[in-house]
Parts: sequence; structure tokens; C-alpha cells
Amino acid sequence: MKKIGYLIFLLIFFFFSFFSNLTFSSQLITDKDDILELLNQEEITYSQYLNLLVLYDEKLDINQEDLFELLNIPKISFLDIISILNCRSIARRFSSIDELKQLLNDQEVFEKIKPFIKVTETEEKKLKFNSQVSASREIHRYQEIQNFENLHFAYGKKISSYLSLQEKDSSHKVSRVYLKIHELDYWQNITLGDYKAKLGQGLIVWENFKGGIFEISNKNKRLNLTLMKSKDKEDNLEAGDLKLLLLPKINIGGTYLRSLNKNLEIYGTRTEINLNNLQLFTEVAKNQEKYSYLLGSRYISSNFSYYQYFKHYDLGFPNYYTNRYNVTNDSQEEYFWEFNYYLNKLWQLSGYYYQESDLLNILDSQTVFLKLLVNLNPKYRFSLSKELKNKEGEEGREKTENFRLRLDLGLDSPLKTNIYFKHTQKTTPSKDLQINHYLRFYLTYKLTKNITIKNTVKFQDTDIKEKGGQITGLNVVFEQNILPNLKYSLKYNYTHYSKDYQAQPKEKIKIQLETKW
Repeated sequence: MKKIGYLIFLLIFFFFSFFSNLTFSSQLITDKDDILELLNQEEITYSQYLNLLVLYDEKLDINQEDLFELLNIPKISFLDIISILNCRSIARRFSSIDELKQLLNDQEVFEKIKPFIKVTETEEKKLKFNSQVSASREIHRYQEIQNFENLHFAYGKKISSYLSLQEKDSSHKVSRVYLKIHELDYWQNITLGDYKAKLGQGLIVWENFKGGIFEISNKNKRLNLTLMKSKDKEDNLEAGDLKLLLLPKINIGGTYLRSLNKNLEIYGTRTEINLNNLQLFTEVAKNQEKYSYLLGSRYISSNFSYYQYFKHYDLGFPNYYTNRYNVTNDSQEEYFWEFNYYLNKLWQLSGYYYQESDLLNILDSQTVFLKLLVNLNPKYRFSLSKELKNKEGEEGREKTENFRLRLDLGLDSPLKTNIYFKHTQKTTPSKDLQINHYLRFYLTYKLTKNITIKNTVKFQDTDIKEKGGQITGLNVVFEQNILPNLKYSLKYNYTHYSKDYQAQPKEKIKIQLETKW
């Protein structure tokens, strides 16, 4: 009965979509919570999540830096990047971000990349004084930690800070705090506190860094040095990263990382070559007698792009993508290849192939993913994707199939929505076929110029053949601009579990106030 209900719902929605006056929209990234939501929905990988966090914090200067990293942004196609590169070749230097918006002549693409780009020099000349303070408070019910309080402070483009407190048993504990100072002559960035950090091309990565990060760069940015020192009781890290622009198209660099509390000392070197539409990169890292290396390339043309890499870990080399400082039990190899192809303006085909091999235990897993994106007209878009995962080990073969459907549309000009549906079939050697369903409905409505309401409803059934196993969730956001420089938002999140989970509901209320002058 559940299958029939889902099919009826989808058929009705398809019928309604084709015969309604619809307008296209998409859910944009506005803060770090949106990036985390993409990771939870399995729309991005953990490495992409880390890259997006760094890109969101650092931002790319569209006048100076290479724009290949913009491909990490969800929903950005390589044709969009080509358009941006063409605009940069026309303008040579942008006086403001809005100038790129005018040249692109595409509001949707501009809104996607806006959180990740900047124009440093011109913004500093125009901006004499600008400060921003935002504070939020979270109340969690049915959990040991009851309240979270967050405070953000920004002074112009030079200084930003973040403070998060947890309240438990009428006492407060600092969960995360950092202070960041941007671009002060040779000192490009100074960060003190608990911050997300990344070194190298992808071999030496960690999520949180508790200590100090100092970035030094000369005026033409041909040389960039990053020094890190952590006093975390668990790790007690020392790290350094050097980036040198050897030639206009060639970057070389080196990385050093040492954990004083653990038997860990890593040396790494890397090279990056940019040849018009082609980018080549490599990285080699050594920990004692253990090696790891990465070889990769990226290509962009007018209607086709690809990204590929090969990664190898020796037995006992730390792999930061799995667990923070865990060591791979066996030698491991990874291969990844991704492509995007535009058939025409309406049809886009994309996909990737990922293989991971455990060389000692002869464990092998492959993932094949194909996605078709269709723009039937400017008012309507949908995408279909199919993913196959096979994992072979000593106990046998495990197979997982995922089918995803996403619809982006609008019922009226101020009303925008998208629907995401995921069907999963999983077969394991020790268990019969298991079928899972996940459905998300996202709606945003702009009541007035200053008031916006966002609503998300989620439903998950972990095994539709069995009773119970359901998870339902509701997320409501109310935003209002009280004054030109004063804004507040009220967020309510509720998650309910069926009895089979034996888990209490989760309820969270977040109140945020933001002001700038």
C-alpha cells in the first residue's frame, strides 16, 4: 500500500507540474547549515563538504584566483564557470561583485556563487566602515545539552569572530570559539581558536583545528606560508604549509604535520599546473616509511568537463577522510572519475565512477552514478539519477541501488518549492532485500519584501516491508527585516521517531538577531 501511495503522489505531482504556470527556483546556500544539510542528504561527499566550508570562509577573489574551485559548489555547471571566465576576460578586473552580476546576465548563477566570491581591493576602497553582529540561541528538548548560544561579530572585512556556548545543568561551557583577522599587509589571515582547516590537495585533511593559524603572503601573492599550532590535549599538533607560484601557470607547495602526542609526522609535496582549460595536480605524502600519493586532472570545455584522480595509501598511513587520525588497516587505493556533458541547452548528462580497494583483505567496492537534468522550459526543471553500489568482501557481496528524483518549480512568483525523493534497495549476504524511502518537500514564500517563510517537511521509512522504522521531521523558518540594518529569524525543528527506534523526539528552537551598520 505504501508503494501505491508513493506512486499516486508522484503521478499527481507530475500532472500538476506540466499543466501549471510554474517558475523555476532552487534552494541556495545561505549559511553553513545549508552546506551540512547537503552532506546529510548525500548530495555531496565529505571531501566536498570540507572544500565548501573552506571556500565559504575564505572566498575566491574573482580578479586574481583560479576559478576551478567553483566547480565544488552544488548546482554549478561547467558552462556557468566558462561564462564567468569569459566575463573575466572581458572585464579583466571587476570593481565589485555586482559588476560580475551584470556581465553574467543570469541572476540564478550569480546567487549560487555569491556566498563564495569576493573582490578584495575595490571593496576595501569603497568600504570605510562596516560592522555586523549576529547572535542566536538554540533550545534543545529531550537532550542532555539543553541550550546553545552563538555570537558572530564582524568589523568591516578585516575582523570576524565566532563564539558558541553550551548550557548544561545551569552552567555554560564554550564549545567553539575563534577570532579571525583578514589581510593585514603581509599577514593575510590570522585565526585563533577552534577552526576548520585543510592542508594539501586531499591527503592531509582534518575537520577541526584548536589553536592558532597564521597565513603570511607577499603583495603579489607569489609566496604563501601557513603556520599552525594546536594545544588540543588529544592531538597537540604542529603544521606548516607553503605555496609558491613558480610560473604564472604553475604552483608548487609543501606540507608538514606533526602530532606530539602520537607517532605521527607527515611530509608532503604537491604541484599544480593550469593550462588554459586543463588543470593537472599531484601530491605525495610520507609518514615514517609509509607513503601516499594523489594524481589528478580536471578539464573544462564549452560542452564537456571531467575531473579524475587516483589515490594510494600504504599500509598504516593515516586516512583523514575516514576518521580523523585513524590509520587504514590495510593498503588502500581509490579511483574517481566524474563527467558533465551538455547535449543542448535543455538536456544535461552527468555521472561519476568511484572504486575503492583494500589490497590486503581483497575488499573491493564500486559506485556508478548517472544523472539526467532536464529543463523542459525556463519555468520547470527536474532531474533523475540512478546510483549502483557494489561491495565485495569475505562475507559475500553487498549491493545497493538508489533512485533519486528532484523537482524544482514555483506555484506563483513569490512561492517557490522543490521536492526530493529517494528510493533505496539494499541486499546483503545475511539479510533479505531491504527497501528504504526518503521524501523531502521544501517550500519558501516571500510574503512581503521584508518577510520570508521557509518550510521543510521530511519523511523516511527505513524498511517499508516492516512496520515502524519511520522518521518524520518538520523545519520552519520565519525571517523578517525589521529595519534596513536589523533582521531577525525564528527557526523551529522537530524530528519524531517511531517506536522501533526507541528514541525520544528531537525539538530545537533557534532565535537569531542580526544587525549591521
